[in-house]
Amino acid sequence: MTVLKAPESVMCYILKPSDGTDVFIRDSVTSIKLNPGQLTVLQYLLLFDNRNYTCDSIIVQSPNIPAVEFEMYKIGYGSLSVIVSLSDFSWKIERESEEICSYNYVEHKEMSRFCNYFIDNAIKK
Repeated sequence: MTVLKAPESVMCYILKPSDGTDVFIRDSVTSIKLNPGQLTVLQYLLLFDNRNYTCDSIIVQSPNIPAVEFEMYKIGYGSLSVIVSLSDFSWKIERESEEICSYNYVEHKEMSRFCNYFIDNAIKK
């Protein structure tokens, strides 16, 4: 998981449904490169908070609709994707479209605000 702790680059992609299916794909027009400050906020809110590595016993009665993908890359390790769903407060780590783990995040309001920043910027493009 060295890629998550010290990535060389992080790209943010807004996800959209693919032709009425349950599959979500990257919106190719909306790629945003995170600066070091934004990466620090993402790591603080999601990756470095131990409370985010548990599965909540309360099941949210909302479908999982992935909204944002953060692709982290490091030479020698390749890339990992952190996918955040704002609808059911979950996040997961994937490598090459294969899910490695999936959890619930704790800071709902803060994660929503952070992700919506990128969604709003992508819409303005």
